[in-house]
Amino acid sequence: MRDRLIWWLATGFGAGHLPKAPGLFGSLVGLLWWWVARDQLWLTLAGIAIAVWVCGQAARQASLPDPTPVVLDEICAVPVALWGAMEFWDGCVAFVLFRLLDVWKPTPIRQLQRLPGGWGIVVDDVVAAGLAALITHGLRWATLTIR
Repeated sequence: MRDRLIWWLATGFGAGHLPKAPGLFGSLVGLLWWWVARDQLWLTLAGIAIAVWVCGQAARQASLPDPTPVVLDEICAVPVALWGAMEFWDGCVAFVLFRLLDVWKPTPIRQLQRLPGGWGIVVDDVVAAGLAALITHGLRWATLTIR
């Protein structure tokens, strides 16, 4: 029962089992988590901490370092990407940048995957999300100063 609950949470309530682009669907589920946790730092951090443990347990169950259906890492990272998004379009830009950075995994994001257990599964997504938020805020600042 406990293992099934862990797997159900780790796969984003089943979203990670969709045949194409499980990370994208996990991120879409993450929009629901953002709506709950938006701009609540303690909820965002609690979600990340829980995700590290749950994803680590799911990886252990699957005997894989980062099983493809595990998307809780994307879910918990979405509020970081959308942190402080002031308008709808800011959120869209941050979401797309997060997905691009999560798929592309530029250095040092790629190296973070080598961290042990759930840390390696979650931290790379959280850093990609943080970078997406920084770029989005930078773009917003640049467009406001040009006007």
